[in-house]
Amino acid sequence: MRLTGLCLTALFLIPSVTVAQPIKGKEPATAETPEVIRTEKPGRKAALVTTGGRTHSTFVFSPESNDPGWVFGAGMRMTIIPKRIAESETRFFPIVEGYLNKNFWKYLQWRNALGVLYLQNYISTGLSLVARRRWLSVSVGNAVSVWGGVFKSSGFDALSATVITNPSVTIGFNHLSHYYYWLPDSLSLTYRINVLHNRYVRLGNSIFQERIFTYEGYAIALIAEYYTGKGGIYFGLQVNHAKPGYEFWLAFSDYDRFFQYTTMFAGYRF
Repeated sequence: MRLTGLCLTALFLIPSVTVAQPIKGKEPATAETPEVIRTEKPGRKAALVTTGGRTHSTFVFSPESNDPGWVFGAGMRMTIIPKRIAESETRFFPIVEGYLNKNFWKYLQWRNALGVLYLQNYISTGLSLVARRRWLSVSVGNAVSVWGGVFKSSGFDALSATVITNPSVTIGFNHLSHYYYWLPDSLSLTYRINVLHNRYVRLGNSIFQERIFTYEGYAIALIAEYYTGKGGIYFGLQVNHAKPGYEFWLAFSDYDRFFQYTTMFAGYRF
């Protein structure tokens, strides 16, 4: 009896041990097969990063974008001409823009843009070669743009059409929001050259034509892009060192000097 009592006491004193049972339909994580954590924030350790419901990075300007579908964005740019150059009140030139981009294979991007404001309009298309790494992306490409506009008022009419090519280099800094939540999901820095090919300007009865390759200046643009659910927003600032003749043809049609002016961007990616 005394032995039986000691055995019963030992059973009560030994802590109960629960054997972990594997969850049905899920393999337990081991050293060879670590458990995968899925997250919607880029840059964290994950096998799958979703961006706005997609499994790819989706941006309008950044070379990081590798979405195989069509990427569409729309917004507005505002160019500010300083008063000392305009020789009057500060001039603002807004233009409504749309973008339609497509990635092909792994290293090729097709970029298209359209800007409309009656007096100054443009359409652009171009290809870029892209190299992507985890934290940095680079693209080198060229685009062809046609700028033009029409103006008619009380017996005076004017028309302009100009062909421009824009070789460019873009560096994209990826996954910046991994460090601080307020940083953009992608930040791109672009250096672009303006080369004029053909210009036709008619002001009343005067016609001016230029058929020669002419260096028209350069632009440096810094654009931040953020995810917002299934879409995104972008903000940008561009510094221009260029001749304004083709872009602001009606106000500066005979202006043949370089000067600095700024352009601001804002819009939404669908």
